[in-house]
Amino acid sequence: MITALCLAATLLIALSGQVLPSFLTRLGGGSGQQGLLLFSMFLFYPFSSVLAGAVADRAGKRPVLAAGMACVALPFALSALFPSLAARTAAMLLFGLGEGVIESQVSALLADANPSRERSVMNWAQLMFSAGAAGGPFLIALLFTLRTGATINGVLWACAAAGLLLAALFPLAGSRPAKAAPAPSPAGAAPVDRDPSTAAASPATETPGLRALLRTPGLILLAAAIFLYVAAEMGTASWLAKYGELHLGLSAELAPVCITIFWSGLSVSRALAGSLSARISDAAVLHGSLLLALAGQLFSFSVRAPVAALIGLGLTGVGMGAIWPTLVALAGARYRRSSGLAIGLLTASGGVAVALIQLAVGFLAQPRLLGLRLTLMALAGFTAADLPIVRRALRPRPSPTRSA
Repeated sequence: MITALCLAATLLIALSGQVLPSFLTRLGGGSGQQGLLLFSMFLFYPFSSVLAGAVADRAGKRPVLAAGMACVALPFALSALFPSLAARTAAMLLFGLGEGVIESQVSALLADANPSRERSVMNWAQLMFSAGAAGGPFLIALLFTLRTGATINGVLWACAAAGLLLAALFPLAGSRPAKAAPAPSPAGAAPVDRDPSTAAASPATETPGLRALLRTPGLILLAAAIFLYVAAEMGTASWLAKYGELHLGLSAELAPVCITIFWSGLSVSRALAGSLSARISDAAVLHGSLLLALAGQLFSFSVRAPVAALIGLGLTGVGMGAIWPTLVALAGARYRRSSGLAIGLLTASGGVAVALIQLAVGFLAQPRLLGLRLTLMALAGFTAADLPIVRRALRPRPSPTRSA
């Protein structure tokens, strides 16, 4: 039941993460109001990811997820009841707070509930996210095609009810299963990840805190890899509709197909990675994915034929799809006693990357600077820079020894 609830929460957060911001920013008001609303959504996201992890490792992840789902559900009810700018801003702040909790702690709970199968379940969870992200534009189009107050309010109340239902179910789900003991290392093999969170000398009940984790080189490398990946992925995905209009000659109605093709590529690779996780190593998945994503980015934004560019975007999505779930699964497996906080730190790193890359792309894409095509092509630099970071994060590290 835990896994099913986590998958449902991931699908809901992906859908609502597109529907609510789009709905609120289209209810009138100028670009200044829209900018305020979108900024409000991301304001608390990195902080709630870390705070939720620290609390979840001590109080349990299920009650924290219940509170997070309530924070995601209530903005829909608030938006249906109160149309003022103050109410919209409060709704976006609350939604961003809940989104940070859900995205970090769903992954942590999945890692806890599925020991030794972390990569598989993370990919299936992210497949749900991809499906929600790909389906979001169609739901938004339906909302604003119908455009009647009763229909829009009905969708808002339905989203609120779904979120509150999940919030009620998380505390009722079964208790966390016992965690599988780590397999003994072969004789002579170098111990892996002798960090404070996984040291054998630590008692089983000890939960390493934020300071200990921040002194952990392996986790810092994983957070850096997540930052670079999210900068490349979201910097690309957020501007694809605009790119389709400006450079591929697509109409405003057809341009969102670029987003759908990209997210469909992510869905394909996540389904494959989830199915084949036992046969392919983490290193092979990450290195192969990064190389394919890099090639896809360079190809997509260098060709001018629309069909070729769309094929390239699909391949870019296939390359990027398995990177996030594999990195998060590594963190969940390595830092079991502090999985909530460890994955919260990775999620916060991704949240910071999203905010910064949107500012950077918006600035550099101006025609008097790089323009949108060259700016999106330049994002391939983040993918290229991720290759050595991932290689170092995967490298086994011997336990430190004192010099004589």
